[in-house]
Amino acid sequence: MTTPQSIRTDIYEALFTTPVTVHVQGKKDSLGDTTEESTQEFLCYPYEHRTLVTNDRGDEVVSNCQLYMRGMDIVQIDIHSLVDVLSYTESPIITVENYKGRGGADVIGVLYLP
Repeated sequence: MTTPQSIRTDIYEALFTTPVTVHVQGKKDSLGDTTEESTQEFLCYPYEHRTLVTNDRGDEVVSNCQLYMRGMDIVQIDIHSLVDVLSYTESPIITVENYKGRGGADVIGVLYLP
């Protein structure tokens, strides 16, 4: 059996084994505090490596951990969410990359964490 991206399911299952919790953030209240709306659970492949990435404001920022995820999962994640994985608790997302395959299908994505 294959996924919509034509990658064998057993390969996806072998790669993505570490659970990650994504805390979707709501809008800011009158005091400027953000409340958590919901949580989402995914599987990822965490890679702890120091690399320089560009955030959404165009600033270069150091990322110490990259989370490789299924393409169909990465498109569900809001960049303003907070992430719990391994020793990273409520970590903000610096930026997101989405790698597309044949026909524009979302194959693999990367979340960059500080």
